[in-house]
Amino acid sequence: MHFDLIVIGMGLSGLMAAKTAAEVGQKVLIIGNGMGSLGLFSNTIDLLGTPPIGMKMSDGLSQWMKDHPQHPYSKVGLDRMKEALSSFTSLFPLPYTFEAAGDKNSFILTGAGTFRPTYLIPVTMVAGTSLKKGDPLIVGFKGFKDFYADYVADQLDCQRVTLSLPEPLCHEMTSTSLARWMEKESFRESIGREIK
Repeated sequence: MHFDLIVIGMGLSGLMAAKTAAEVGQKVLIIGNGMGSLGLFSNTIDLLGTPPIGMKMSDGLSQWMKDHPQHPYSKVGLDRMKEALSSFTSLFPLPYTFEAAGDKNSFILTGAGTFRPTYLIPVTMVAGTSLKKGDPLIVGFKGFKDFYADYVADQLDCQRVTLSLPEPLCHEMTSTSLARWMEKESFRESIGREIK
């Protein structure tokens, strides 16, 4: 069988490359081992972490390209980068869209309790961009090894609570399974009651 493009890897870059090639009529084969790296996806798109706070990303990128002519961003150019970001956001219909806060970086909380600059964020995370030390209540789950509420809360100097999960979920404790459970209104309501 003939393919115009063979993409090795099922992470975000590989899938976007395959999507782009398929959209222009190329016959594409994706080869990967396991589920790819999407399970580790931070749910944000980082673009440039260095612009001064409040600077528009397009201005920051333009300056970065002038200062770093050999950087891949410079080789691609601002218009192609905007096109790539638009192509990415088109993959996510309402209500799960990605957005940038006024063409600027947002600072979001990481699983380690620090704040990280990032550009595109899911609309479900927008409220988290206004968090400040001492403000949030950090909720963790017993047995969930990818997030430690006590550690994060210590970094943020705020309150925390660690909850037990229902029996079925304890046996499949992954970020993906937890996200699927969060889609269920009854689960969210029970978590809300436990937090109260």
